[in-house]
Amino acid sequence: MPRPAAGAARRWSLQLPKDAPAARTARGAAGEWLAGAPAESLAAARSVVTELVSNAVRYGRAPIGLSIQDLGDRIRIEVTHAGTGRPRARFQPRARGRGLQIVAAQADSWGTSEDLSHVWVELRVAR
Repeated sequence: MPRPAAGAARRWSLQLPKDAPAARTARGAAGEWLAGAPAESLAAARSVVTELVSNAVRYGRAPIGLSIQDLGDRIRIEVTHAGTGRPRARFQPRARGRGLQIVAAQADSWGTSEDLSHVWVELRVAR
């Protein structure tokens, strides 16, 4: 895919079902959408997409949305789901599962909505 023109951003989105293959589908789509990105950036983006979509499948409600923006110097990944309607008092890491730790290690910046129904991540692209 061609690079965006100066000042233009490319954005892709995909709606996913709440099922086990959703993370694999999202990871593959991310790889296709970001074809031509540096290998390190592509690997980080695919890892982040896998973790975030897996969490949305496990803890969220359908539909699950994935969007990726190629901003030239960085990639912005957003995963949304219908949410629980109940905000969490605070994030409490679990003994098992390191998904958000993996995301934080890969990301240059990231954040969530209060109820965790929207997670965004930005990754710097080394060109």
